[in-house]
Amino acid sequence: CGELSILLCGSAPAIRGVAGVVVCGTGPAPAGRLRNVAHRRSARGCVDSPTMSAAELDRAVALLVRQVGHWQQPRWAAVAEGGNVSRADLVHKLVQDVADLAADAEGGPRREVPRLAQPMALPDQLRVVAADLVAAGPPEEVLAGAAATVTATRSAL
Repeated sequence: CGELSILLCGSAPAIRGVAGVVVCGTGPAPAGRLRNVAHRRSARGCVDSPTMSAAELDRAVALLVRQVGHWQQPRWAAVAEGGNVSRADLVHKLVQDVADLAADAEGGPRREVPRLAQPMALPDQLRVVAADLVAAGPPEEVLAGAAATVTATRSAL
């Protein structure tokens, strides 16, 4: 494949502080860009597999929100597993990435998601941007990439 991908099976080292985000294949990855399709490994290498839908994105978001919705400031400030950023920073980056996907799907400009003083608002922000993405009606591959990114972020927390 040679592109930055979400690995849905197997294990691989994390890059940029998010478990499950790996470089698949040997070719160069596009600078700073995440491919918006899920990949699976087979005996022949990576195979595109857009297997997640809007319902699966909603489920991934619900699972993450259930995991972190009760956290207070000290848990948000802790460093994410295997990374060098706080859990709040990691989830805010996820919120921004999903918001960017929604803006792209709507054909509008990307806007910065405000960083609120209390990280306890992050689960609500994620719900809103995920709903915006689904409402924009993007291709299945975009939804698959978003769901896989939510799942990878959840694993890193």
